[in-house]
Amino acid sequence: MQKLERKKGMRCDGVKAAGLRRVLGFSQQDVADKAKVSKTTVERLERGMAVDYQTIHQVAAVLDVAFNDLLQAAERGEAGPEADFVPLGPLVSARELMDLLLRCDTVLLDIEDKPSPDAFRHVVTTLRAFERFLPGTKRSDWELLSTWRSSAVDRLEGLLVLEGSMSALTEAGMHMLAGEYVADMAPEEAHAAAQDFVDAMEFTGLSGSDFDPRKRVGLLRVVQASRRQAKAKVDDMAREKATAPAPEPAAALADDCPF
Repeated sequence: MQKLERKKGMRCDGVKAAGLRRVLGFSQQDVADKAKVSKTTVERLERGMAVDYQTIHQVAAVLDVAFNDLLQAAERGEAGPEADFVPLGPLVSARELMDLLLRCDTVLLDIEDKPSPDAFRHVVTTLRAFERFLPGTKRSDWELLSTWRSSAVDRLEGLLVLEGSMSALTEAGMHMLAGEYVADMAPEEAHAAAQDFVDAMEFTGLSGSDFDPRKRVGLLRVVQASRRQAKAKVDDMAREKATAPAPEPAAALADDCPF
């Protein structure tokens, strides 16, 4: 993905964020707990003070709105592509991967690290076969994805296939990171989706629902396993530091850093 020069934080529309929170019946502490941030951070966001991108994404997901929907109007033009600011974490199981594939309208695949020469062909073959499981792409196998949504037996069979793909990448020294966000559909995409929605309503006889011109986008990034392991170690160190009774000297952390 494109790497952007980005500011340290952006300002949100605090009045809108607080209003959305109240409509959902959440307190500031509720939002903080669900978004895995501090209550002070939620208070800063609702006062219109600058907060980091990851915080905005996490709070936006709790309030069920898009990243840009929370920003002040003056900030929206500077945000850049939403996908560039999505926090990614390691996939730990095939079930977690399947949940992402079935929950999202579109899933995008990005390869950040080049496989080793010995594993290159193996990784390409694995990812080529894997592409059909990604919704919203030209290679999507919609029939297969539909059976996964409707049949527990097919989901179980699918888990074995996904587990095989993840294992094949691990054997090649690669790993997947994952994340997701909510985005507004492009006008032409929203029009087509709305028509599909109306057709489905007429076909099923359902009523009382409104079409939502937003979509959930999943992101998968393939990286070298060593990078994922190093990131996990640094994250563990940060958690240990946060829960320690007294702060550790910076030199001690530097000695343990895997980079």
